[in-house]
Amino acid sequence: LNSISAYIKLVATLLITAAVFTFIAFFLNVFGLRSRDLHWKYIFYKFATYISLFGVFLELISLIVFPVCFYVEMKNFGYRNWEFDWSYGVAWGATLFSFSASLSLICDKEHEEVYFKEKTIYNPPPELK
Repeated sequence: LNSISAYIKLVATLLITAAVFTFIAFFLNVFGLRSRDLHWKYIFYKFATYISLFGVFLELISLIVFPVCFYVEMKNFGYRNWEFDWSYGVAWGATLFSFSASLSLICDKEHEEVYFKEKTIYNPPPELK
């Protein structure tokens, strides 16, 4: 285990942390869906959105750091041709799906407005106060 490069340990740690944040965001989203109180629903959605976006950010960092460090390491060994495995493509696919889920949370923030044909007014005009 001592021969494993530091960047591989860093990337593995970032990806595991991103997976944990994604699972936490998933459960917060489930709690938001089950909540009857709109205040708590939006709090759960907000935290789920932020946590999932942070997980996507960690995934992006790891997916950029890994090939750069791997290229430098292979260049030091004198290899000119190298390829990634299919798992690198799966990691990019997972990152895109996580980002799409985060965008869905952002866009679906006020789906009750469409369902109940209501509109939330955040800054009401003075005559309605």
